[in-house]
Amino acid sequence: MPSDLDLLVDHYQWEVQRLETLIKEHKEQHFYEEVILDSKALSKASRELDRLLNLKYPNHSKIQNKKNLISSIKKMEKKISLNKLQNFSFMDSEINNLKKEIDKLSKEKSESNFETQILDEEIYKLLKNQVKGVMLKIQCYDNRFFLNICKIHFNELKVEFWMEEPDEKSFLKRHDITKELRFLYNDTTEKFTRRYKLDSVKNILPFKEFLARLICGLQPDLELGNTIYAAVR
Repeated sequence: MPSDLDLLVDHYQWEVQRLETLIKEHKEQHFYEEVILDSKALSKASRELDRLLNLKYPNHSKIQNKKNLISSIKKMEKKISLNKLQNFSFMDSEINNLKKEIDKLSKEKSESNFETQILDEEIYKLLKNQVKGVMLKIQCYDNRFFLNICKIHFNELKVEFWMEEPDEKSFLKRHDITKELRFLYNDTTEKFTRRYKLDSVKNILPFKEFLARLICGLQPDLELGNTIYAAVR
């Protein structure tokens, strides 16, 4: 049975393909305003997919960087191919080495522990008023990242996050994912806060996606670890 993360990856992969097809059709029909809107939607969907793939596969970013490097080398070969005396053996050798590195990285398994049944169970307990809140703790470089979830109404949750080191708040205020997910900084509590309304208390998948987007967005800069510790209150 596919996990929630697998379902999210499948959804965004389908969305990216759908938008790419739509852009091609609109270009052929000269609907340029639609192309602009579709391109913005594609960019957003691609970012979300990239974050989810980073969560699912430990070496996704490294693999993508090497694939981009291979593409650049091939473009360089094409540009200078007019010179028939040019020897491309060193480029071909580099491409083969990169492909071997990609193959090795692809075989490494993820140690991420974000996709857990425990998190599901505790959030459902929270919605049923069986616990007052759920606290997540993630280790990051000589510091700790905390995320707290509590219930406001029957279908509305409040999400707060902060770091053990208060000096990090200026960095978090400027971070793209903090702005994108519309978190506000509370000067009194010195925490970043956002309310999240569930469409259905029986389906927390969109909320888990929301948490994944936040954690994946901050992970590269904060060097967040792969293990999330959950505690209830």
